[in-house]
Amino acid sequence: MSLYFVRHGQTDWNQQGKLQGRSDIPLNAIGIQQAKDTSRLLKDVSIEKIFCSPLTRAMQTAAILQEVTKCDIVYDDRLKERCFGDLEGKKMNTITTYLWDFQALPCPHAEAMLAFFQRVQEFLKEITTDLRTHDYLIVAHGGVYLPVHEYFKGLQREQDLMKIVPKNCTLTKFDASLSILV
Repeated sequence: MSLYFVRHGQTDWNQQGKLQGRSDIPLNAIGIQQAKDTSRLLKDVSIEKIFCSPLTRAMQTAAILQEVTKCDIVYDDRLKERCFGDLEGKKMNTITTYLWDFQALPCPHAEAMLAFFQRVQEFLKEITTDLRTHDYLIVAHGGVYLPVHEYFKGLQREQDLMKIVPKNCTLTKFDASLSILV
């Protein structure tokens, strides 16, 4: 069976190029429409359960997707975006080289990269035994996609990780082969 991953829809901070992290920013009108568009891709997929970050932008996206999947949503703190501490709210283009550096010390009040990956992958270990018989959907964040991708497909931590972060409301399917559906 498969694990599907959807990054939340667009927020005003996404549109403005600001780093969100744990800042609880809601979807904007474009993000709501993106979620509706993505929900159409799930109409023929039998999702057993949606696992979702408890941040508003992910919860709003999951609620829209649930209208099509008709399954329960389970919220899990381990799917929250990485805490970027004092960098949250700053423009991404001024700080991106620092964001995903595994060797760098975290900026003040931020979550270390390795701790973030461990947190998300601990969650994945719990649910992957059920993937043999069920299809699940994770609705979370661009940063959360990185440890999910590493868990299923491997990841070279030296590469520019920002290049593999999916766009808002991209649907990715993890199974024997990685396929990006939107």
